[in-house]
Amino acid sequence: MFQIIARPRKPEVMRRLVPAFGPAASLPDLQSVADRFIANAVRQAFDDLALAQTEGFVHCHAFKGREHLDAALKAGKGVLLAGLHWYAGRAGNRYLTSLGYPVMSVRNEEPLDKRMGRVGRRLFQPRYVRFLHEVIRDEVFIQDRECSLKILARLRKGGIVHVLLDAFLSQQNLEVPFLGQTRLFPAGPLHLARISGCAVLPMCALGHAQALEILIGPPLPLDYSLDAESFCQTHLPALVRILESYVLEHPDQWELWTKL
Repeated sequence: MFQIIARPRKPEVMRRLVPAFGPAASLPDLQSVADRFIANAVRQAFDDLALAQTEGFVHCHAFKGREHLDAALKAGKGVLLAGLHWYAGRAGNRYLTSLGYPVMSVRNEEPLDKRMGRVGRRLFQPRYVRFLHEVIRDEVFIQDRECSLKILARLRKGGIVHVLLDAFLSQQNLEVPFLGQTRLFPAGPLHLARISGCAVLPMCALGHAQALEILIGPPLPLDYSLDAESFCQTHLPALVRILESYVLEHPDQWELWTKL
């Protein structure tokens, strides 16, 4: 049923895929990506329902880059896992926590869905927020006036914080080339990395909760001698390029071609 409901959105996905992949990509290949993208949205919904109620539900068949995470944690300054809205992202964080890597997620307490309408936002959004809390559990909201302090506190204890760079979670945003266009990305996470001295590791979660693959890349080389503005302008585009390469390699796994 969801496939039928979401089918009219497929042309929108196609319009965004074309500039990202350029003229070399064939139309059948892009149509296949769009079909899998919609199917993965369905799978994510079922995963979330299970994660909200079930322990031990996640099964991971590949965890690449664990050595990068272990080495960064040994430094004792914490780790900022920088990702995007991957369909398997919440399952990935749950799996890391089950291995003894508790992950705090930074997110919007009031995610806006323009298609929901005023009545829907009033009646259903509060329930959806409570439901997401049952799925994510360890979280801090950008609406919290102490959000940055809580992130720094977790990092200074040598902990792990997960941020989504395709969400506008910062008062300062930089325009960066991304998937054939330009997009605003939050500079706040890089400011926090500079202040705390933590490692910044790109992260990708693929598949679904019953067949998960986690990829954690090597730490981003950071020049802490730079002033705050130069630090962000230098390192944020470099981080975005790495995450962009993950999207191009696994295009059906990224949620935000269009919001379903």
